[in-house]
Amino acid sequence: MARKLEVLPPTTPLLCDHLLSTELASTLARSLILTRLDYCNSLLHGSHTSSIQTLLRVQNNAARIVLQAPRRCHANPLLRQLHWLPVRHRINYKLAVMTYKIHSTGLPAYLSHQPSRINTNITFI
Repeated sequence: MARKLEVLPPTTPLLCDHLLSTELASTLARSLILTRLDYCNSLLHGSHTSSIQTLLRVQNNAARIVLQAPRRCHANPLLRQLHWLPVRHRINYKLAVMTYKIHSTGLPAYLSHQPSRINTNITFI
């Protein structure tokens, strides 16, 4: 006597409409996933694309889950719809904001003496 196993089709959304709204799912994704992506990401500034690829995959999958999009759909329109910057742009934005705050306010004090303007007219003998 064979038993039938019930298997959910692969197109079943991970978040049901009656459980989480898109706004709540987006808030959860921002607080649980994107904060982890932003943690110490300034260390990845200028690194190879292969180093950032894993973080980008995590962000893309989070966008698909929040918007209940199919697994194979392109992530860029989803990121744009959620108003999320891709990982490399998040890194650049975070560094730009931090640098601006340091130069304009001088705070935090332990960083205010670190960033300096680079003189590009230096010649080496």
